[in-house]
This record gives sequence, C-alpha cells and structure tokens, in this order.
Amino acid sequence: MIDFQRSLADEWGRDCELYNCCGPTEVTIVNTTHLHVPGQRISIGRPVPNTSVYILDENENPVPIGQPGIMWAGGKCVSRGYLKLPQETATKFKLDKFRDDGYVVMNPWYFHN
Repeated sequence: MIDFQRSLADEWGRDCELYNCCGPTEVTIVNTTHLHVPGQRISIGRPVPNTSVYILDENENPVPIGQPGIMWAGGKCVSRGYLKLPQETATKFKLDKFRDDGYVVMNPWYFHN
C-alpha cells in the first residue's frame, strides 16, 4: 500500500504542488501538512499554526522521532468534545498535559477493545 501511495503521490507531484495533509473533523479538518517532493518519502508534515501534534505510546508518553505511536492533536483548533455524547468525549478528549493553558488534546483514532 505504501509503495502505491508513494508512486501515486510521485506521479501527481510532477505536475503540481501536492500537499499531503492529516486532520480529523474534530480538529477543524487540517492539523498537519507537507509539500510532497517526488522521490522522497511521504510525510504527514508538521502542525499548522495554532495546533500541536504528539506521537505518544500506549501510556501517553512521547515516542522518539521516527517511531510508531498514537497521534494526539491539540491546540486552538480542537473542538471541546461531541455534543450530547459525554462518554465518547471522555474517551477521546482530555487536557493537554504538555501545556498549562487549558487547551484540549484529542485522539480521534482511540478505540476500546
């Protein structure tokens, strides 16, 4: 799948500026963006202004750069939760423990087994 994605991105990137973006609806759509350069690896890029991204392990501690983990999004762009869904909000939204400013981080990809 990765090879297909990269070859498609390389093909499209030859004729235009192709930006790879990542961001769930709860984060006002875009949280990270990266200009793809044909021949280079695909990246979700860096956070856009007023956002933060943390890649954390299962204990919510940062993982080293390049290591797999769980993406948490934060900053002014994050909604405060789901309307009339307090249990869903409680599992995916929490205060940003890396900042002391009252902002929320959320993990839209959080699943309970």
